[in-house]
Amino acid sequence: MKPRRKYALPAEADRRLRARWAKGWLSVGCGFPVIALVAVLGRGFVSEPMKWAVDIASVGLMLFMIQRFSADMAKERLEIGRKAVADRRFEEAFAALEPFTRLGNRSFDGTGEGHYLLWRAASEVGEDDLAAHCLRFLARNRRGEWADRARKKLKRAKRGGS
Repeated sequence: MKPRRKYALPAEADRRLRARWAKGWLSVGCGFPVIALVAVLGRGFVSEPMKWAVDIASVGLMLFMIQRFSADMAKERLEIGRKAVADRRFEEAFAALEPFTRLGNRSFDGTGEGHYLLWRAASEVGEDDLAAHCLRFLARNRRGEWADRARKKLKRAKRGGS
């Protein structure tokens, strides 16, 4: 579900995300050659049947580094969105939290707080279709406090309330 228009982050929030992004790719970029070197050298110290284990462990470690980097980016986005919603800066919150609706990023919002806050921001900026999508996603795919809140909102909307 795409928003009707593009929303931009303020310069400070954008700077924070770019700094996190650069730091993450720097650590991944420095880590990959080290892991590759260890994998190449490590294969020389194990018997032939175990070389596949060294390769799988190396690839797994690289994927773990990318996953941690992505989780850190999501955590930063959630923090920016949480503060923006609390300060009633809904366009900023929308810009920060909208990536959680994308398929590859949904798993980084395990509690559903990002989707719930995005629902609030989307409702306030007039992105009603996306707001409804966030509530439905939460109600179907998450458990806990944020999903319970979403279910209550959906029940209230079915009954005709706000």
